[in-house]
Amino acid sequence: MSRLRDRNKPSWIGRLIVAAVVLAVVGWGGWQSVEVVRLVLADSPAVTTAPVTTAAAAVAVVDVERIDEQAGEGADAFAMNAPDEEPVKALTLEEIGALIERGQQQLASGEVVAGRDELNKALAATDDEVLATQLRGQLMAINMPVFFGTDTLPEDPLAKLVPIADGDTYPRIARRQKIGAGLLADLNPTLNPRNLKINTGVKVIEGPFHARISRSAQRLDLFAGEMFVCSLPVVMDETFYLPRGVYRVKPGAKIAVPVNGRLQRWVGFEAFDSKGSGPSTGEVFWLFSANGTRERSADGRSAGAKVADADLLRLYNTLVEGHSLIRVRP
Repeated sequence: MSRLRDRNKPSWIGRLIVAAVVLAVVGWGGWQSVEVVRLVLADSPAVTTAPVTTAAAAVAVVDVERIDEQAGEGADAFAMNAPDEEPVKALTLEEIGALIERGQQQLASGEVVAGRDELNKALAATDDEVLATQLRGQLMAINMPVFFGTDTLPEDPLAKLVPIADGDTYPRIARRQKIGAGLLADLNPTLNPRNLKINTGVKVIEGPFHARISRSAQRLDLFAGEMFVCSLPVVMDETFYLPRGVYRVKPGAKIAVPVNGRLQRWVGFEAFDSKGSGPSTGEVFWLFSANGTRERSADGRSAGAKVADADLLRLYNTLVEGHSLIRVRP
């Protein structure tokens, strides 16, 4: 189905050409370059989800290139499984612009997975918050129906249908995929988990999920591997205690307790040492909602971060004990 647009308004490809001419004049330096990249992204076509596919072919996971978020800061994209990995050279504004241009062209031609990957690389590379906000919004429009709903994209290595094997249960499939069993139920609303039939297709996500918390922005970004999925607001004012660092969701610390007829949930996580090989302290921090934290610091502050009830349920269903990592930044 074709998209209608104002014939008097230049196409997004035309705007890319104009942007290229402007860049040739002003050069890829200073704020002008950033503004041109923003213009290209802001006037790109709306993202539409590709046709749903029922193919169950196994596809190798794309090795998304890790890109530094701050020049000279080292690779702080989601190198969560290798915290001490060698820093990756930061991208120039010209290289970031090329990623965005290529990604928008691929999206416009229906290559949604390839275009999504390019925009995800651009997001990891930019330190311009306005541009990052635009990229996050576009990626969320693509990824939310895929990672939390029933949609699938052709040849997507991260979200796909696989055949149910003999003896499979939701907990077994979830352990194999490193995701929560609750997420499987959301992805497959028409399946009966008590009556799974062999060779029936079940939608899965390639886990584990990880999170990155920005204290200053009061935002939690959720990733499937290194793919940005969505942002969630968090509350972290002066009454909260959560130092900068890398944490792991603690085994046995995803807690659900019935209170007044409703399940109250917590997700506990512990600090890791610089090698990512084990807890560095005995402290446990919590993602919690209106029910409050389970721990407090020595000075009485809430240990962790507060999120909305619906967002906590999503995190409870996606983050996996012993596998999911949480990076906290200022």
